[in-house]
Amino acid sequence: MPCHCPDFSSPLSSFVDVESRCLGAALIASTLAPVATNSDTWMSVLRCKVCGKLWAREYPFSEHHGGGAPCYYQLASDDPTVWLASASPVTSALRQEHEDVAFLQRPGPEQGPESCRDNGYRRLRIGHSVFCREHHFHNIFGRGPVTRSVNERPPTRVFKGL
Repeated sequence: MPCHCPDFSSPLSSFVDVESRCLGAALIASTLAPVATNSDTWMSVLRCKVCGKLWAREYPFSEHHGGGAPCYYQLASDDPTVWLASASPVTSALRQEHEDVAFLQRPGPEQGPESCRDNGYRRLRIGHSVFCREHHFHNIFGRGPVTRSVNERPPTRVFKGL
């Protein structure tokens, strides 16, 4: 059986990549064997039986029955146990960023003539809210949206303006 590792070697950099990788999960998994598992994070490390490459497995849709489709991505580490002990899920950060961006785009443009009701803030409010886009998000979720700077991986929570 041929190895599909070269077909899926690119790193995950967006939620579109995560969804695409989930669609190819059965093909990727066909040559993988378990190496180590972290039951706290639901993450596993697997090794390709053909080429020996190490892969991580996460479940980005854990709310689905059975944990949802897995997502696989290649690891650069040579020690699966050490990597797994310190690893943070990659797919959850990419999914959160995607969902936050989608939410921030939904309300439409900031409009006036009223300003955001946050004390001393001069941006205009969005439709059907008394806040600007970022303060509306913070008011609903109690946190800033996940965003990413150019040189930063994975996405981090940043709330500009507070």
